[in-house]
Amino acid sequence: MIAPLGEAFTFRESSESDRFSRQSQIHGWSQNVLSEAKLLVAGCGALGNETLKNLVLLGIGTLGIIDVDLVEVSNLSRCVLFRETDVGQPKALVAGVRLTELNPETEVIPMHLDLTSELGAGTIADYDLVLGCLDNIEARWRLNRLCHAAGLPWIDAGIEASAGQIAYFDARTGPCYECTMTASMWQRLHEKRSCILPAQKAASEHIAASAIISSLLSSLQVHEAVAQLHHRFASVPTRSQWSVLQSGDRIMTSLAPYSTTVLHTRRSQACMAHADELIDSLDLDVSPSQMTVEQILTRTGMDVLELDWDVAVGFDCPTCGAEPACCPSFRITASDLNCPCCQQARRPEWLSRITRESELVTRTLSELGTAPRAYLSLVTNHGHRLRCRLQEASDVRA
Repeated sequence: MIAPLGEAFTFRESSESDRFSRQSQIHGWSQNVLSEAKLLVAGCGALGNETLKNLVLLGIGTLGIIDVDLVEVSNLSRCVLFRETDVGQPKALVAGVRLTELNPETEVIPMHLDLTSELGAGTIADYDLVLGCLDNIEARWRLNRLCHAAGLPWIDAGIEASAGQIAYFDARTGPCYECTMTASMWQRLHEKRSCILPAQKAASEHIAASAIISSLLSSLQVHEAVAQLHHRFASVPTRSQWSVLQSGDRIMTSLAPYSTTVLHTRRSQACMAHADELIDSLDLDVSPSQMTVEQILTRTGMDVLELDWDVAVGFDCPTCGAEPACCPSFRITASDLNCPCCQQARRPEWLSRITRESELVTRTLSELGTAPRAYLSLVTNHGHRLRCRLQEASDVRA
């Protein structure tokens, strides 16, 4: 992927007074492309720290950061942006402060939120490229869906103790992440999102890793990001100096033994992520708290709101009977399954398709768990589909 020194990449003279003078000497390098680029990084762990550090040192114009976790002591040996005094603080916010110290010219937008439930595709659409530094299948699956809805490519990266991989996905031109998911990956995802019990906020899977492997994979991920930015936004002569991955291409690297392999993936005809590519879209300048399901169905002339998650419409206790509710699955904890009167276990009743006759039709989209700037799926009784994009930027936890 990287051309030998002396072929595509050669050096020229540049002023030492410029912060980026050394990298600007590389033939085919456009610092303007990087300074005008807007990148979103999902995940602030070991891999995310390295990726963010590399991007801000390169002079990326705008960096968005998403992470829901807090800094832990175990992060300190692998995360260059965190200090011992940061333990217990939101990773995204701490990283944002340190990145600004490294390069005040970069606009840093930290977002302390859960991308699986609190991130709308409209927020992703503000960026040019997304970099995933995540550690679980559910988060990758959700990020892939959000990027696909926003029409944005993304670069996935993952690490293990002595190996890792990066992959480029652009569902508009080829396979997406979901196309590459195996049966075992789907099983793990379904277990996580089981409709029998609410999604559990279990402890994250601890992956054996060091700063060595995260540094290596971050370098590959960031190089691919720089190449993709030049390929998309640089002039034709400059663009020709860069080779890029195609959608579905994956680079696998191992340190024990040393090896690097490039795999090519085909688009899956059964992939559900591609199902809504040709449907119509409608923009609404409202936040989720400003509109009920009934109002959005009336305004669009549609009959059903289809959610990507389940909403509990009630809890059934064998002793005390049924209690009505309106709570998205990702907000339900184990204690919610115990009856507040008799403490017996009760079973939730789930709903993900809300019609005009549903008991939830008068609820606001926010009450159902809709994220700010979300893209919603609507359908008529005759099967016509519509994507509704909520455009107003509502409050985001920061």
